[in-house]
Amino acid sequence: MTVKMNAKLVAKIAILTAVMIGTFLAASVQPVPSADGGPLLLCPPKSTHCQSSLPTLRRAS
Repeated sequence: MTVKMNAKLVAKIAILTAVMIGTFLAASVQPVPSADGGPLLLCPPKSTHCQSSLPTLRRAS
């Protein structure tokens, strides 16, 4: 069986395949928590003497 493929069709198929593979690879990567990624409930609210073992976030000035 002989199949003639247009170059544009081959390019579209290649791009779509790469996008689909990239999507699955990106979804399989474990998310890395960042220091400003959200609230970390380590101490009860309104506690005055709370100590954490996490490093403090240093912001660039």
